[in-house]
Amino acid sequence: MEIDEFLHKHVLIELKDGTNVEGIVIDIHQTDNYEDSIFYTTLNIRVDYNDYRLIYINEIDTIGEVK
Repeated sequence: MEIDEFLHKHVLIELKDGTNVEGIVIDIHQTDNYEDSIFYTTLNIRVDYNDYRLIYINEIDTIGEVK
C-alpha cells in the first residue's frame, strides 16, 4: 500500500524503537525543500480525543490498517 492510502484510516504503527502507536491518520504532510535539502514525510495521528502524535516516516518500522 502507498502511504496516502492510510489517510483517514485506523492504523497500528510499530516504530523502530519498538513502541506501538494506534490511531487514525488525519493528515499526511510531505515537505520537499530543495534549498535546504530537506525531504521528509510526516503522519499526524489522532491517538485519542485530545491526543495527537506527529510521526516522521523514517521512524516507522511497520504500518498496517486495523480492521
